[in-house]
Amino acid sequence: MTGRVVEIVRSRACGFIRMADGQQVFFHASDLVECSLHDIVDRLTVQFTLVPDPISGPRATQVRIERRGATAGSRPVRA
Repeated sequence: MTGRVVEIVRSRACGFIRMADGQQVFFHASDLVECSLHDIVDRLTVQFTLVPDPISGPRATQVRIERRGATAGSRPVRA
């Protein structure tokens, strides 16, 4: 699934993603893959897996920054 980051709460190491249907889901910094909370900014498009949480509702896991135009197995070069 994809969505946009709509809020980041750095003091609690978490944030919220808005999906295409308007629903917001929680993510924790421990759910980030190949990035850290420092890489996440408002309105950033991310890919994630949605999992049920019986206590707080759906949660985003395996959250990664969407890399448009990247091919499978390619990685951006960091300066």
